[in-house]
Amino acid sequence: MYCVRCGVELSEGQTLCPICGTKVCHPDFSSGSGPYTYPKKKEPAEEISRKGILFIMTVLCVLALGLPLMFELLLTGTVAWSGYVAGAVLLVYLVIILPLWFKHPNPVVFIPCDFAGIAAYLFYVCFLTEGVWYWSFALPITLAFALILTALITLLRYLRRGKLYIYGGFLITLGAYTVLIDLLLLGLGRLLSSLPKTLPMEYLGEVILILVPIAIVFFFGFSRAFKNGNFFRGLYCCLPFLLLQLTILIIFFSTTLGDPEANWKPWRLIVFGVFSIIGVGIREECIYRATIQNIVAKKHANSVKGVWITAIIGAVIFGFMHVSNIFSGVNPISVVVQMISATFAGLLFSAIYLRSGSLWAVILIHTLIDTAGLVPSTFLGMTLDENLNQLSWSWTKVAIWAIEIGITAFLLRPSKCKQVYENLCFAKKQGKEAPAEETEA
Repeated sequence: MYCVRCGVELSEGQTLCPICGTKVCHPDFSSGSGPYTYPKKKEPAEEISRKGILFIMTVLCVLALGLPLMFELLLTGTVAWSGYVAGAVLLVYLVIILPLWFKHPNPVVFIPCDFAGIAAYLFYVCFLTEGVWYWSFALPITLAFALILTALITLLRYLRRGKLYIYGGFLITLGAYTVLIDLLLLGLGRLLSSLPKTLPMEYLGEVILILVPIAIVFFFGFSRAFKNGNFFRGLYCCLPFLLLQLTILIIFFSTTLGDPEANWKPWRLIVFGVFSIIGVGIREECIYRATIQNIVAKKHANSVKGVWITAIIGAVIFGFMHVSNIFSGVNPISVVVQMISATFAGLLFSAIYLRSGSLWAVILIHTLIDTAGLVPSTFLGMTLDENLNQLSWSWTKVAIWAIEIGITAFLLRPSKCKQVYENLCFAKKQGKEAPAEETEA
């Protein structure tokens, strides 16, 4: 027997259709007798506790981590093979289970954390095996792939258009990454030492390193960053800090020019050193402010909270990338101090760029800060590695960091954050542009 309205098959004892509620009426069957096929009340499905499952998985990971360590310590009194097991379990937990605790895990945050865990585990393996492959091969390869994958995920997450260009750039970068692996396997140090180190060749290298970031800015469609903004407002936003850097340079030259024991570099090397510092300012601001920060600002810089998120993300990435100086022979403590200093300086650069929209003002301020900090290696007979190794913790640095945070908080106060989006190179101006404030910070 079937329902006359919806066609569902009915049992003999049913008086109403369980689907559409139509009354059953058939002359050959008596209603009300026979078994009832369908349940009279729909029972709610039993919910599975997500946190409970994650807690069980966490307990299992703790057991898998702790039991091998305990057994080996009890049997041999040392940690050897169990350390590999514990590290692998921690790595699996970091990569797979930890993101599941969050309702909406952000891959831009978790992917760098995953690669940091991989790098730490490789360091542990290299340390136990007394290998020499970590600093020269494993760490550069891991950091390079982490940077490539994080950039891909960030662009896909925050850019609505240009997916084809993003994937194309990813494939090109992946090809360069494979070349990097080959160079490291063949011995990058021997290859570089065989190249002629003449001054014209070094100038050519600096020019190439400047042109590539500029091309990246044009590739992502932020070319207006080079002509937008108010240059003098950018300088005025950082006037106290600018005067501090100029004072440091004046004190250095006034005390060193009259010193007969000062070990000055030849003027050709001084000119090249200044040119290199200018190049560093141009390429770092093109990458971190004109590209990365504009990508983040395009989605977030339309509210006070979004402006601060944009500034902090740009500053953290800028500071973290200074970890690469450890490959030049700089001691770890100096690298950590430089990373912290670069993060606070990057926060200041981000605030100046967001308020003024002038990339050139930020490049000038960046160049002055680098010049004041690298005076011994730029003008005197000291190498860059020796100069960076002098960086250490001091209350003077803490005071400078406090000044940078104070200027940033003043520039990005809520009453001024509303103007930020209009200053950026991708903002669409409607009608006539309002006259820019010349001096107000």
